[in-house]
Amino acid sequence: MADRARPIRLAVLAGLLLCIIPSPRALADVITAGGTRLADIRVQTVRGGQVFFTDAGGDLKQVDAATISAIRFDGLVELDDAERFLSRGEVEDALDKLLAGYARATTEPQRMWLHARLATAHNLAGDYIEAASNLAALLELDPSPVWTRLVPTCGLNEPTFNSAAEAITNIDRARRKAAAPDGDVTVRETLDRLDAAIRPLFDRVQQDNAQRRYRAGSTVSGIPMRDLGKPRPGRSGTGRVVTPPGATPPAPPLTRPGTTPPGDSPPATPGDPDSAESIERLLAASKFDEALKACERAVRNPVDRDLGQLLVHRGLALNGLGRPMDAAVAFMQAVIHFPGGRAAARGLIETGLIYRDALKNPDVARRLFEEAARIAEQIGDAALAERARSLLANAMSVSGQFSTQEMA
Repeated sequence: MADRARPIRLAVLAGLLLCIIPSPRALADVITAGGTRLADIRVQTVRGGQVFFTDAGGDLKQVDAATISAIRFDGLVELDDAERFLSRGEVEDALDKLLAGYARATTEPQRMWLHARLATAHNLAGDYIEAASNLAALLELDPSPVWTRLVPTCGLNEPTFNSAAEAITNIDRARRKAAAPDGDVTVRETLDRLDAAIRPLFDRVQQDNAQRRYRAGSTVSGIPMRDLGKPRPGRSGTGRVVTPPGATPPAPPLTRPGTTPPGDSPPATPGDPDSAESIERLLAASKFDEALKACERAVRNPVDRDLGQLLVHRGLALNGLGRPMDAAVAFMQAVIHFPGGRAAARGLIETGLIYRDALKNPDVARRLFEEAARIAEQIGDAALAERARSLLANAMSVSGQFSTQEMA
């Protein structure tokens, strides 16, 4: 009897051991790249714009991140849900799922891909600050020019303290990484543009929150880590361009037939008090309040107007009224919406002057003057280039004096 019971006990023990001893984990990540589905893989790392993975045979392979349309990570169902929402255009729901997924991510490749998808989704939602912050976080981990295609194209949104501080912190950290001798020029220029767009907003928000301190890594998209996965208050994503309270936001660039391309000055309408020439005369006469009102009236009827020039005029009026931070926002709107043109160069110069004079930050001013000079030279505006170069030389000498004093 005992002999018959022994095989039964051994069989039970063997069954228990099979339950306890783990079997090799299946490779269940999936990459879709260039129309090809790479299944039964495990994503290992992301470096140099390349995603490295092992296949079922254990071989290490790689695929260019620029060709990847989707990655499915085993067990990260929130990412799958987010992709479905994005495919239906339900961006806010997608953002909720991406943030919830970030809270559950366990590997660096997962977090990197989530940063990439958050940058895309926030851009679609009109959240420039949050999109830029996630892009900068990604560039810190992998400073490859492949990711610069994720630069946000929406208008500037109104930041919270957390979102602005997070963005500037991520940008600063990524810039230090990109400043290495082997750093990529495109990445550095991208981060400089993000910094120039966001820092004026951050400085304004910081003035209103002088007692608050931001801890790096404590938030994602401005949301505290402990709150990721919870419903976001207000469900951001206005997509609006930032303007001071009560002002009419600038209209988007016009593309209708017969309108004036951005950067080209339209012919003045005789007797038009809101024409560019009339506004310039008001600015020259230091009639800043009248100039600002003329700008706001012109915004309401933007047909055949050079909107880049109008934003610069608006910034000059605001600065003349003692509102330098609001002025900097207007100038940077010209830079963002009309890159590479005369309005962008002027906007960079005027923002640089605010940093030099109002904020006493010659280092930021120097970077802005340098970019302005580059644009002005590229478009062949010798006078504007000369002005930018002169301001740059002055800013460099001031910055050098500060450095010498610090060393002493």
